[in-house]
Amino acid sequence: MKKLLTTVAALAAVLSIAGCASSGGGASGDEGMTTADFDMKALVVYDFETPIEDGDVIDASGNERYGLAGGDGTLVEGKYGQAMVFNGSDGYIMVPEDTLDAAAWTFAAWVKPDSWRDWSRIMDFGDGNLADIWLGFAGIEKRTRLDIFSSGKAVTLLAPTLVPGEWSHIAFTFGDGKVVLYVNGKAAQEVPLDLKPTDIVKKGCYIGRSNWSADPLFTGAMDEILIADAVYTPAQIKAVMKGIVRK
Repeated sequence: MKKLLTTVAALAAVLSIAGCASSGGGASGDEGMTTADFDMKALVVYDFETPIEDGDVIDASGNERYGLAGGDGTLVEGKYGQAMVFNGSDGYIMVPEDTLDAAAWTFAAWVKPDSWRDWSRIMDFGDGNLADIWLGFAGIEKRTRLDIFSSGKAVTLLAPTLVPGEWSHIAFTFGDGKVVLYVNGKAAQEVPLDLKPTDIVKKGCYIGRSNWSADPLFTGAMDEILIADAVYTPAQIKAVMKGIVRK
């Protein structure tokens, strides 16, 4: 993947992750909290504020985990700034596999689906067989669904369907012995799980695409995609919803 950027573009893209509190810090339910108030421990931030050139999706966390975009990488007005269009045919992002080298995980994104097709994905990391994490639209339940499985252990979490044509915030935390799925800052479901991200096969790390070849791609737009090496608190999830602070 091409990683050459101009100095100006690189500086504009890099986030300053501010604050000195740990991932568990901050007052729970603090409505005034922003992402500047805690250590985000960001692994990847795709905020789409830099044009996608030669397929490179700039990682604004400063960690240089550039994504590789399929399709034409079209950007449109997003929830905050710009967002990437996922056209449902060849539009997706391939994420570096080392994002799974973490003791814990938070995934978050603003999502605006055009429509939902059965088994279409917001994200899917793993091999689609022995160990995988996927988040998308369930063909059986007709709801938002998160599946995590590895080493004979598996969980399924469900949440309300994200409304087509509207921006919704979706997030989940994975670690500390449990998984929590959030929609628009509210916990939809929490289940125990004795797994961690390193238990997932480091293969096929996609945004907007499934590890099962028969599944359709996501159609719509996404903005402010975040993966962090931490289990965010509910207050921190709400802080991310306000927009990732850049300095």
